[in-house]
Amino acid sequence: MKNEFSEVLVEAALCLWEEMVCHRDDPLWKAYWDAQGTNQVRHDIIALAEPCDKEWNAMSEDEKEKWIPYDWEWCPHFLRNRVEWDQRTGPHYKGK
Repeated sequence: MKNEFSEVLVEAALCLWEEMVCHRDDPLWKAYWDAQGTNQVRHDIIALAEPCDKEWNAMSEDEKEKWIPYDWEWCPHFLRNRVEWDQRTGPHYKGK
């Protein structure tokens, strides 16, 4: 059985995916992407949508101001600072 996603989580996943695709050769995750392939990367990004959205929603409005727009500021920050990238085991959310 597949998980169902709300529109908000779909948007989060798409924003994260866009960042990954636009910066596919970023040294932070290039080795992981090359080793695991696009299909695995896509599924790992889907799994990161919920923690990305939860952290966003936990912020005050003043904190959010620093990361607006969500897709161009928050999502790239989340992928680079809230996720550890391992070539063999994939991304690991650091938690908050």
